[in-house]
Amino acid sequence: MTSVYERALGKDFEHLHPRLRERYGFDSTDRMICVGTGRMERIDNNALARPVLTVLAPRDLPFPETGQDIPLTIRTYAVENRSREEIVFRRSFDVRDDSPRRFDARMSYDPGRECIVDALGRGGRLVSELHPSVTDGGGLYIGSGRQYVRTPAGTIRIPEPLRAEVGVYERYDEGAERFRIRVTVTNRLLGFVFGYAGHFTIEWRDCASVPTAVRHVGGGSIP
Repeated sequence: MTSVYERALGKDFEHLHPRLRERYGFDSTDRMICVGTGRMERIDNNALARPVLTVLAPRDLPFPETGQDIPLTIRTYAVENRSREEIVFRRSFDVRDDSPRRFDARMSYDPGRECIVDALGRGGRLVSELHPSVTDGGGLYIGSGRQYVRTPAGTIRIPEPLRAEVGVYERYDEGAERFRIRVTVTNRLLGFVFGYAGHFTIEWRDCASVPTAVRHVGGGSIP
């Protein structure tokens, strides 16, 4: 199998830093989990967006809490779901004393659109096109495109003024021997909405079987 990001980047995948190629190049046949642990130096949001973030948070989407030096755990799985290669990110932020906040994503490559399709949160009802590219120095930049909401009645495209514009930048810091990440979510009407920045290290763990909740959740192509 070919990993989701290797398909999306094509020949440019080889220009990623070797540690990023390792992190984004594994697939479901490897039967491994990439477990990252680190700290977010900051988690911010726009106060005007907090009512919406409060509604989204129970679906394992962006949340209303903010803070500094927040512990992060991110588990990355490569799975085969309905004959389609997917990469699943399960992020956990310890921003609350009682329980962490989750922000999950399930990604697959759509050859018709020539981009990654990202089904966000629990159940994958919020869907975004993603367009990755390689930056100078071998970093990875991921920008969002068209977005949709899945409903029982069908898939609805989100009008451009209402959609979230997402920018993700990840690189490997050789001096500190760790990954650095910065995520920013903006909107044409509100400006800055949500974001975080920090660092983490990874370890690889054997995974002979993937949890059902990770393997079999919606996602896939959009009309």
